[in-house]
Amino acid sequence: MEGAAKMLRKISFVMMVQVLLIIAGCVSEKSNEQIGELREPVFEKLISKEQLDSGELELVWQSIVPMQKSETIGEMVIIGERLYVLTSQNFLVSLDRKNGEPVFSREIGERGFPVFGLNSYGGELYSVVGNKLTQINEQSGETISEINFDYGVVCPASRNKDFFYVGGSDKCVHTLKAENKVEVFKAAAGNGSAITAVMADEDFVVFSTDAGDVICMTIAKPQKMWSFRAAGAILAPLVKDADDLYFASKDTNIYCINLKDGDLKWKYPSGMMPAKAPIITPAYLYENAAEKGVFALDKTGGKFAWQIEDATGLLAESAGKDYLMTTRLGRTALLVVDSKSGKRINSLNLAGITSFASNAGDSYIYIADETGRVACIKPVVRSYTSSAEGVRAR
Repeated sequence: MEGAAKMLRKISFVMMVQVLLIIAGCVSEKSNEQIGELREPVFEKLISKEQLDSGELELVWQSIVPMQKSETIGEMVIIGERLYVLTSQNFLVSLDRKNGEPVFSREIGERGFPVFGLNSYGGELYSVVGNKLTQINEQSGETISEINFDYGVVCPASRNKDFFYVGGSDKCVHTLKAENKVEVFKAAAGNGSAITAVMADEDFVVFSTDAGDVICMTIAKPQKMWSFRAAGAILAPLVKDADDLYFASKDTNIYCINLKDGDLKWKYPSGMMPAKAPIITPAYLYENAAEKGVFALDKTGGKFAWQIEDATGLLAESAGKDYLMTTRLGRTALLVVDSKSGKRINSLNLAGITSFASNAGDSYIYIADETGRVACIKPVVRSYTSSAEGVRAR
């Protein structure tokens, strides 16, 4: 029965998206009949045209993720040209993020098992579910390889051309050959501290610990290149941007250090322990401060820019504007603010929206609701023409 339900969900997913593409923006008055244990799909628009117009936004596409009655959307992740939607039952859906067309759908791991990250390298996705490292073809969704570890995994794995790096519950970073997953060495901080994050590049590997260590080593052997020490445990994950490494610590500071030598570039005393990894854009660092909302820093010097206390996350940036998800008195809204000052420009009611993706790369905004509807919207781009009467918008 369970196998049949999986097949029905995959078939339903493709059929639903095809129907959405055919109706091309029309509102359907009927929902498809429930298939097995799947919840009935809702084809009505997630956001009305009136709402979009009031926020100077437009709908790019809308799609549906088929979910069972007890299932919810757990996470939405942008990787390259794909939007990945992961449900509470570890069902993974890959969508082309520019048009919403399905790429593949599959169960990524057993239900109830924690998913440690979803990353991409060389046309392959990889993730750790429970204590199993799985590689998936980005185009077909087919499994390339799977390996179970005899230790627990405590953070997302990372890789470069030759190796995978896995943070284990044994307080070691395990290095595996990418081609056959054979372990070649393992490394530890030397002070008995637990691993909190691992980040690999083609030239070095950096890992952090709950004692505040940030250690850089060579990729093929446990040879330390440099180390940095914060006053509190490092909160995963580490975020790389060019030659800079950003991370948060339980000492309530946000740090930026030089990846080449580990020297401190700046630290910002946030006064709280950030809930998530910082989001880095060309000009700013955005940090989720849990009950204190979202704040923005000038990423080059760590200078405070602004803070929105009712914000829950960054959606996107565009033309000097930031788009944030906010929740006030139980109501969800899309907030538009000036990127430099944080001054509120507009607010759009998004009642019913339960999930979103943070997009640091362009202006596309991705949101979803509990029924499985996923929508992509973007700011309206206005062109201008000159006339004898002056400049006017078209």
